[in-house]
Amino acid sequence: MNNYTGLTLKYLKGQKKRSLLTILGIVLSVTLLTSIGTIGLSYHDQLIRQTIRDFGDYHVSFNNISGDAVPKVNNNAMVKSTGVISREGYATIRETDVKEKRENPYAAPYRYLNVKGYDTDAMNMLQVQLDSGRLPENPNEIILSSRSLGYFSEKPKLGDSIKLNLGIRKVASTGKARKIDGMGDFGWSLDEAFQAQTQREFKVVGFMKEIGRGNWSSTFILPAITFNDNKTIDEKKKYFIYVKMKTVDQIKEKTEAILSSLRVSDVEQDSAKQLNREYSIDNLRIEYNNELLKLYGKSTYEGVNKSFILAYAAVIAIIIICTIAVIYNIFHISVLERISQFGILRCIGATPSQIRKIVFKEATLLSLIGIPIGIFTGTIFMKLLFYNISFLELGFLMI
Repeated sequence: MNNYTGLTLKYLKGQKKRSLLTILGIVLSVTLLTSIGTIGLSYHDQLIRQTIRDFGDYHVSFNNISGDAVPKVNNNAMVKSTGVISREGYATIRETDVKEKRENPYAAPYRYLNVKGYDTDAMNMLQVQLDSGRLPENPNEIILSSRSLGYFSEKPKLGDSIKLNLGIRKVASTGKARKIDGMGDFGWSLDEAFQAQTQREFKVVGFMKEIGRGNWSSTFILPAITFNDNKTIDEKKKYFIYVKMKTVDQIKEKTEAILSSLRVSDVEQDSAKQLNREYSIDNLRIEYNNELLKLYGKSTYEGVNKSFILAYAAVIAIIIICTIAVIYNIFHISVLERISQFGILRCIGATPSQIRKIVFKEATLLSLIGIPIGIFTGTIFMKLLFYNISFLELGFLMI
């Protein structure tokens, strides 16, 4: 029995048909595992890309922050990159007419353009997408929301020059500047007036698509984007900073550390979806992009992280258990059919451990053949499937 393990190769060669069927079972099981795993990873990647398009490619934003604090955030050791947006001012497109006020008693007094200056990183992070034209490349160029075009007295076209009276929104009864609510500057009051401060001329170079995270206020407050490299920071201005951290671990603690370095505390912190709550300190507001963070399992809501991870773990466990069960059943049947052979080996002196080694060696050899083939066929099958899907309109399967 010194060369008892050599019986494995002799058996596999002698039972070629059985061996091939066993290898085929392993190949199919691994192909299934690889295919489902590839679909899961591809779908997760698609969710991330779609969320980035809808909510932006950033982790946290500091909204309405003073100019002197901008360099401190940009240069923080925990920050990987930032996109900076300056508030250029509001402009009125037209006054809300009597008929519309009658139909909607809570309508804003004007149709506003909310003009902001984006640097290149901000445009990339917030996924500014165009219906036509191009992105602005200097401070004298602007892109308008496609929805806003119908409110101009003369509909602007690509290449046209428009003059905008930029200014602030005020409380009409007191004359004080109106407090701005939220990252998107949502909200208005009926006791509201507009005060023009400067006039600027812009060349229209593009029209924006509707933003995926649009809201009820976008009917009256419409975005307009010009270019501002924001290299020269005006301390009197207010800015919006969109931050990507070097890692998304402990995102809330890192944000609080940045606020601490700015000597700011008790600031309202919220998710990227909830934008209409009041500020706590000096109109400064922190927004976590939880729609994106939860896909990494790093949301600021611990319950969301746990449920997301448990759901993934449950699916993975079911797939792995089913695959193991199939492969185990294949070998179990093979062993049961050879009971008489193992009985003969026991009669001539083979020990139980030696018989186990024969079975394990056989399983190892078949697995070394079947598993790589299964991984290869699963990968090729999924590539062919995704290639064909790419020509079809299948919603979430567009990966």
